[in-house]
Amino acid sequence: MIPYLARLVDITMNNNAIPSDWKRAIVVPFYKGGDRSIIGNYRPVSLTSVVCKNMEHVIAGYQRKVWEKVGGYMRVSMVEDQGVNAKDK
Repeated sequence: MIPYLARLVDITMNNNAIPSDWKRAIVVPFYKGGDRSIIGNYRPVSLTSVVCKNMEHVIAGYQRKVWEKVGGYMRVSMVEDQGVNAKDK
């Protein structure tokens, strides 16, 4: 099954398109606690595609690795840019 999922993710990434079924979600209320008759005691939970969630985790892991390699430089330059912008205003 893994080779089929890997192929599906590969096709999705190469086409820069996400299948429409992956974009759909079923939103259900999740009880947090307290009086069940008060709507504020519920929060929405989205039930989405498992394949899409796995693909998101793979992409996020890849992005973390890239950010770790260049993150120090980017963090410093972003802070410096914000400092310069704040002084200019």
